[in-house]
Amino acid sequence: MRVLFFFIASFSFLSLFSSHPYPLVGFCWASQPFTDMTLFEEGFRTARLLGCQIEHRQYNWNEIELDRNTYDWNSINQWYTACLKYDITPSLALCPVNSNTQIRNVPRDLRGRDFDDPEIISRLKQFTRKLLEKFPEIKYMSFGNEINYYLWSHPEDTPPYLNLCVQMYEYMKENYPEIPVLVIFGFTEMGERDRELVSQFLPACDLVGISTYHACIAVESLTPPQLTEQEMYEGFLDCINLCGGKRFAVVETCAFSYPDPDYQVRYVKVFFDVIEEYRKDMEFACWFGVYDTIRTSLNSLYILFF
Repeated sequence: MRVLFFFIASFSFLSLFSSHPYPLVGFCWASQPFTDMTLFEEGFRTARLLGCQIEHRQYNWNEIELDRNTYDWNSINQWYTACLKYDITPSLALCPVNSNTQIRNVPRDLRGRDFDDPEIISRLKQFTRKLLEKFPEIKYMSFGNEINYYLWSHPEDTPPYLNLCVQMYEYMKENYPEIPVLVIFGFTEMGERDRELVSQFLPACDLVGISTYHACIAVESLTPPQLTEQEMYEGFLDCINLCGGKRFAVVETCAFSYPDPDYQVRYVKVFFDVIEEYRKDMEFACWFGVYDTIRTSLNSLYILFF
């Protein structure tokens, strides 16, 4: 239950003796913020006390822009305000495509259009401008999350979605050149088709976002695979090698603390070995805590922070 403390405290200690800056270290939370603001605030406060530097969070586009000229900024505002209050760098995945929803996450009035339809791209640019006007301290952006998992089921969407990502990348470089753009892939159990997708999308990003659960593939299982430290390490290297030499960020990773807490500790150790070896190429590293227990998100929050 002290995994994030161990993770961040160890990271801070190593940074003191490094001749090259380490990547930012923090956490990732995919779900909506808690309605209990006391708990939400306590989580961010504790994370900052432990040395957390960044949070990477996902929001589907249609969760914020519900329809033309209809917006719900509440949840993203809650997250952003907490990040700034506790000096935690906000990194945002704004998702027309998200592995967690196998549908197009576009506003209601845009349903049925191709991803590279001029109206969709125009509206996404307009929305991005509004978003960054309201939340100007967002430091990293992505236009999708674990996109290969969606494209498995919708291969016909690959060319239009790639076109969208390229056009959004060009828009960001022209208007917000200080904000690095990620394309995020799910690297867990990657097949040959996924590997080809990574290379196709490299021109649409500054950073490759790595989401990997190779140490705990069966998310709802009480008996996750028991990899050796060497197998964990090789799993990370396989992800990194697929990035084509491009700078990368680990946006999500974890290993369960059940039924064997020592297994999680070994995985964190391997993660630090990878950070140490590749720190010149890694932008940031985030631990994902939601899947640490199958009981409740509340328990997951305590496991993440304590």
